[in-house]
Formats: sequence, structure tokens, C-alpha cells
Amino acid sequence: MRRSQKVEHAFRAMLELALAEGPEVTAVAAIAENTGVPKKFLELILAELRKAGLVQSKRGPTGGYRLARPADAIPLAEVWEAVEGPLGAVVPVSGALRLSRSEESLHELWRELELELRAAMQKVTLAELRRRSQQPRTFEDYVI
Repeated sequence: MRRSQKVEHAFRAMLELALAEGPEVTAVAAIAENTGVPKKFLELILAELRKAGLVQSKRGPTGGYRLARPADAIPLAEVWEAVEGPLGAVVPVSGALRLSRSEESLHELWRELELELRAAMQKVTLAELRRRSQQPRTFEDYVI
């Protein structure tokens, strides 16, 4: 499944803040450097996350961002919806637009899949994502 760059960058930024979780803020420049997200784009994303109540900001030379709630209280679905809008939202179809039976079936299938994705993302928190990021990677040995 494809994700927008914006939501991917939002997940990276939130993971970075979860890794640094605590009372101190993390500078935007540090988040940008550690995640590889362009600073200007990151600032826009962080502003949306702040507006959604997911992060708090501190202004000034020692300013930056921190999580607004504990990492275990922030599901990934909230991060997605803060920057992309609601998952599984019903897209209204105007009365003038008639869908064929197959188009209706596909429309309903996509809606169901988005609702399933939202339910799954609601179960996974930033704390779980942080835990996964800290596990040692295991690489399989393949012999060809």
C-alpha cells in the first residue's frame, strides 16, 4: 500500500519524539537531521500535529517539540488523520453521478479496506513503534 510522503514524514517525526520522550523539547533541526525530512516540510507537518494536539511546541532559541501525551496514548491512526484526514471516510457521491454496479462494489471494497486499516492503526501506538525500532534487526542468511 502506498502512503503519501507527508504521512511517512509525520510517522518518522513522531517516532523521533517518542524516542526522546520526556519533558525536554527536541529542536526541529535535530528531528530533520535524524529523520532525513527536509526542515521546511517538517515544520509544516509539526504545525499540523500541534494543531491536532499530538505535539507541544516551545518557541525561542531553545525551542522545539515534544509529545503532548505519552507515546502509549497516541495511536498511529491519529497521526495519519492529523496530516491526511480521516481514514475510511465516506466520500459522498452526487446524485447526478451514477456508479455502475462494478464501480459501486469497488467503492465499497475500498471503503471497507480503509476502515480495516484505521482499526489496525488505532491498535498500534507510538510506544509500540518505538519498541519495534529499538529491537535488534535480524537478517536471514540466504544461500543461492
